[in-house]
Amino acid sequence: MISTNNQRRLLGTVLIATFIGQFDFFVVNVAAPDIQTSLGADNTSLELVVAAYAFMYAAGLVTGGRLGDLLGRRNVFIAGLMLFTVASALCGLAPNIGVLIAFRATQGLSAAVMLPQVLAFVNTVVAPERRGWAMGWFGVASGVGSIAGQGLGGLLVQANPWGLGWRLIFLVNVPIMLIAIAASLRYLPPVSSRGGDRVDGFAAMAVFIGVAGLMGAALLAQYQRPRTAVVAGVLGLAVVGATIRGQAKRVAKGLPVTLDPRLFLVRSMRLGSVASSAFMAYFASFMFVLTVVLQRYCGLSPIQAGLVFVPSGATFMISSLAGARQVREHLRGSLLLGCGITATGLGVIVIAILSGASSAILPWWLVAAVSLTGFGNGLILPALTGLSLSEVAPKKAGMASGVVTTLQQFGASLGVVVVGAVFYGFAAKNMVDGMAASTTIHILLVVLVGFTCWRATIKRETANGAAD
Repeated sequence: MISTNNQRRLLGTVLIATFIGQFDFFVVNVAAPDIQTSLGADNTSLELVVAAYAFMYAAGLVTGGRLGDLLGRRNVFIAGLMLFTVASALCGLAPNIGVLIAFRATQGLSAAVMLPQVLAFVNTVVAPERRGWAMGWFGVASGVGSIAGQGLGGLLVQANPWGLGWRLIFLVNVPIMLIAIAASLRYLPPVSSRGGDRVDGFAAMAVFIGVAGLMGAALLAQYQRPRTAVVAGVLGLAVVGATIRGQAKRVAKGLPVTLDPRLFLVRSMRLGSVASSAFMAYFASFMFVLTVVLQRYCGLSPIQAGLVFVPSGATFMISSLAGARQVREHLRGSLLLGCGITATGLGVIVIAILSGASSAILPWWLVAAVSLTGFGNGLILPALTGLSLSEVAPKKAGMASGVVTTLQQFGASLGVVVVGAVFYGFAAKNMVDGMAASTTIHILLVVLVGFTCWRATIKRETANGAAD
């Protein structure tokens, strides 16, 4: 293990990538109208600007994590940073919508290379007694990055320095990532790779295609293309199923694999992945639905709607950091408390809307309620990620973090599709009914997270007691 001071420097370095990765996932939402006007893009092309990043990001995570295990996390992380920097610059300089879509996809792929290494570093380099602290800061970087994408992105576009407009949301990444590259070269330890293994190129491509098919199905369904979505989903499932069977055979023969099916025999991975997917399904769909309601029902501008989420970033940070030690010492209680607080905040939203509050008052109710959910989320997300990887062997930490993050992204996409469909179905008659129906689903998802975490932690404590 490295010294405490170096652990701080390492964490600060890798969390720059975590923040920017989440920021770029959400920032395009508020800049979309400006992009459409500037480049003359149609609606489908504009959707692809958003979807290309998510698509390539989720499809490449497992392979990116495995590359870190085999080739060395430091080298792979720095390569991802460099590719993300170049892709961001080219997005900001894109002369037309086609070029922008292509380099948004490159951004997503580079994020898939660098971000699995973050959790792998935390799980293998940070001392066990400090991992709760590290995961608290990881949660801050993830949550605040997501919220900053909604709020800060709008401010950057509106400020419009030097007439850059929407281009600034990409160009601002360049100096930040250059700092991250310099810090990585200085502070990241050369974690040993498993040089005796090699990358299973065929399986890596199969995993990429299979996950891409499943992600494509979710995205196509979101964009009202049900038949194509079904075809993509069936093909994706078939490829993933065949890949898992093939990887199981390679494991039996002692050959290197890209996706080890035995990961899901690890209790923390199995239950933690379910809880993480359910949480992201709630979180992503909640952000989507509430943004629509704030603009169409409450009459806020896109920038004002984004700023509603800013206080929840502060409460998220407070609970993530203040609760780090509590989470480490009382994991089950902290997770259940977080779920309870989040569900309460969602309940306040339903009550506020159903009470018939005027549009002048309702946003303030929502700011308070969203801030409450942010506090609960800050207790849940870092602990969930740490729980998922807690029993995974260090040599498979990169692969496992790629799997967990892929499932989180898939859960987020599926949540937006399913909850969004429910919301629009009810909102066609009454926006209030749509918000109430979608928030009810959000509460049920949070309850599922709490139940799964309870199962995971009670078994964990029983096993620890038996071992003692």
